[in-house]
Amino acid sequence: MLLGPALMVLGVFLAWVSFWGFNISGWSLFTDSAGYGISSAYVPGLILAIGILALILRLPRVLRGTEISFESSQGWFIARIATYLIAMALMFVFSGDVDGTVGFGYIMSFLGILVSIGRPLIEKFS
Repeated sequence: MLLGPALMVLGVFLAWVSFWGFNISGWSLFTDSAGYGISSAYVPGLILAIGILALILRLPRVLRGTEISFESSQGWFIARIATYLIAMALMFVFSGDVDGTVGFGYIMSFLGILVSIGRPLIEKFS
């Protein structure tokens, strides 16, 4: 339950972009966006916020060993999936704005989103 959000959070602090042989972390892009000239440099900050919020919301359930099922809370389930789909769309916007190549941190955060979307869907449909 915590793997997807943890990957999202950790990925922000690793290389998101590689320009001319040097790497820029997502956190660096977010905090110094004007210096890099990437108009969607706010995306790492939003991914970090979504990941931290997901960790905070899931940690008590992990410690208690409970999960909110689809049947008990369809609204919560749909809101979780919608949030991660929005995050995925923002990452596609970000990658289209990069002139260099995306780095390992970007890929790690994106995989965290995929895990966060896939896990509840697999649980619901299996």
